[in-house]
Amino acid sequence: MLVVRPDGSWLRLSPDLLTPTPFGSYRVPGLVLALIVGGSQLAGGVAVRQRRPGHLRLATVAALVLGGWIALQAVVLGTIVWQQPVFLLVSIVELGMIASVLPRTAAQGRRRRAR
Repeated sequence: MLVVRPDGSWLRLSPDLLTPTPFGSYRVPGLVLALIVGGSQLAGGVAVRQRRPGHLRLATVAALVLGGWIALQAVVLGTIVWQQPVFLLVSIVELGMIASVLPRTAAQGRRRRAR
């Protein structure tokens, strides 16, 4: 949405939010958001769904990328936009879900090595 409408109108974001940033429009932040943040979320989700090797590590990186993006946004903008707390919560929930399966995953690995 930010790439297609770089004025922020689809998300009801004021262009004034970009004043403390080096960006003249939302296009570059939108590309970073789509490719890096969204791409890592997609890669992590697919890896978890398919139980690929290192899937929990990739999911953890994706959650940290999302949380880091939100934190950086809040610091650079100097203000909180309604989407930031929502996506920070998503990042925290993702990390909690990953942490909840770690003990089981570690126990399964120990059982396999013991055989």
